Amino acid sequence: MRRVLSFLSVTSLLVGAVAAAAEPPAPAPLHKVHVDQGFIDDALAVGPNGDQLAYVHTDGDKSVLVIERLGGAPAKVTAPLTGLPPAIAKLAFSADGKLVLVVGDDREHDLKVGQLFTVEGKPHRGKLPAATDYDLAAVGGTPVVMALTVTSGKRGTSYTITAYKLADLKVLKKKVYTQDKHGLITGLDLHVVSYADAYQRVIGQRKGEFDKKNDVRKPENIAVVEALTGKILGQTEITDPIAWAEVAKLRAERPALEAFLVVEELKTLILVDREHKKTEIKVPVPMHRYEPKTLLQRLIGTTLYFSFSVDPVNPDITAKGRTDRPDVDFYALDLAGRTAKRLFRLASDRPVAWTIGAGRLAVLRKYKNFSRGGLDLEVYPLPTP
Repeated sequence: MRRVLSFLSVTSLLVGAVAAAAEPPAPAPLHKVHVDQGFIDDALAVGPNGDQLAYVHTDGDKSVLVIERLGGAPAKVTAPLTGLPPAIAKLAFSADGKLVLVVGDDREHDLKVGQLFTVEGKPHRGKLPAATDYDLAAVGGTPVVMALTVTSGKRGTSYTITAYKLADLKVLKKKVYTQDKHGLITGLDLHVVSYADAYQRVIGQRKGEFDKKNDVRKPENIAVVEALTGKILGQTEITDPIAWAEVAKLRAERPALEAFLVVEELKTLILVDREHKKTEIKVPVPMHRYEPKTLLQRLIGTTLYFSFSVDPVNPDITAKGRTDRPDVDFYALDLAGRTAKRLFRLASDRPVAWTIGAGRLAVLRKYKNFSRGGLDLEVYPLPTP
């Protein structure tokens, strides 16, 4: 009887464990795109109301911007992308859904080239001046393209932040920062680390004030600077220099991300939040079953969406003498609660690229053995986190 009870207890535990790790089913796709010639590039965008999809159809040389209306008419609009680099790094809809920003990646010169198109497929004004990166934002209620240009030369490095008005692409505001011989921004005594709010804020490490009374310099600070004015919005004393140095290094490697995830030692998922703190994040699937390099993420407000692909040769499956399919698990991480919820598992035999917007998840099923592009694109309803 004791053996029977033990067996039942163990069975109950196993059933409970399986139920706890049960894979939420993937929703049915709302929209599908397939191309027979050329391929769909990795950059994707969903409109602000969730009823528009933008992608680039290319053969690697000639590219076309495609804007599809999800469930409406006209079904599809196209615009040739002439004069832009063949690789497209970013697509983004304006807040009103009337314009699409297309950012080409000029890898030869390590620059980006941007151009706006109307959703009717017409070029909007001319091309933007080449920059290190662009993003869409609003300055004082005016919709703008924010451009960051970092230039290095014999005299040091300069950082130019420019806000171009969406309406006519004229300069609304512009600010240039230069480094001194010590690598600090002149006039601010600040070392640039990263950016926030679509390049409207600069995050950096600033020299502490000099305490004349005690003849000593105070500890350095983490400072936030209003990018277009140079005004210091706030600063916090660095009380743990080692912890900050770790975070600063991670931020410098991902300068445009305000909050993000990293995988440490191939098994630990770490959140770096907006307050520059590191927190381990637990997920229901053991991290050793995922391929760390497949981590993709997108921050929307206070939710960080991310995904991992299953490692086909993870130790659990190879111990059984088999290989796994590289299915993709999608998660939503609440920054306030530091909790991650698995949204669903997408069956897949290949890598993916994706984007999120307005309750929609657009997923590109990429080539298996080519780093860029794929033939099939699907749009899914996004489950509530």
